Amino acid sequence: MKKSMLALALVACAFAVPTLSQAADYSNGAFINGQAGQSKLKGIHASDDTDTGFAINAGYRWAVSPSVLLGVEGGYVDLGKFTDRAPGASAEFKLSGWNAGVNGKFAIADQWYFSARAGFFSAHRKLSGNAFGISVSGSDTKSKYYGGIGFGYDFSNNVSVGLNYDRYWANDSDVDAKGDLLSVGAEYRF
Repeated sequence: MKKSMLALALVACAFAVPTLSQAADYSNGAFINGQAGQSKLKGIHASDDTDTGFAINAGYRWAVSPSVLLGVEGGYVDLGKFTDRAPGASAEFKLSGWNAGVNGKFAIADQWYFSARAGFFSAHRKLSGNAFGISVSGSDTKSKYYGGIGFGYDFSNNVSVGLNYDRYWANDSDVDAKGDLLSVGAEYRF
């Protein structure tokens, strides 16, 4: 129910935002962006559940109005490694993967924007551990999904910076893992 309400709220915002401002004059074009910030592991206990994560994406957006761009994207994210330690034992969980999805950028005031993105995430999970001198490791890849929101400032028609929050799901019936990335990002548009 909560996920349905969040999705409905995002769709409502997407349709409401164009009426707030006609300040930006967006045009079609390719883009590349990068993000870096703090990642956090959720769903799996770890004594150190934060790390530095990064993401890079490229894609193309089409102007559907002077203040709204909708497009497609693909990229890579590395949320880092998360560790848990106990006397005589340690475990490390790494989460990274490729993503492909859709995105939107909406002008909300003079040079300020709101963004949203969602799509498929090919989650690569790697777990390794050591207990009293015995090492074990394993990895797998799960087809899951991601989503995020952000806001930022357009310095020109080609360059912007923003603050983003993204969630990457990597769960299955055995592991309830998901990673969050709170990041600062920069984008260049061609």
